[in-house]
Amino acid sequence: MGTLIPSLLCLLGAFPLDVSGPILYSLHRGKADQAFNQYIDYVHEGHSHDFSLLQQAAKALLEEGIRSEDLEIQLM
Repeated sequence: MGTLIPSLLCLLGAFPLDVSGPILYSLHRGKADQAFNQYIDYVHEGHSHDFSLLQQAAKALLEEGIRSEDLEIQLM
């Protein structure tokens, strides 16, 4: 049973914390380009997509847009 959860996470494409942590940190620091480049690099190394991480990234970008003072960005 102890190996079941890590096996399921691999099937779901969950990135290890040492990969997902810096990506989320970059996003929350307003460095979306850097974060997505890190994500793409990791996927190009042959790893599966982490859809949970992508969902968190999308949410962070939406929240950043909402906080923007630029009305055009808020509308996007």
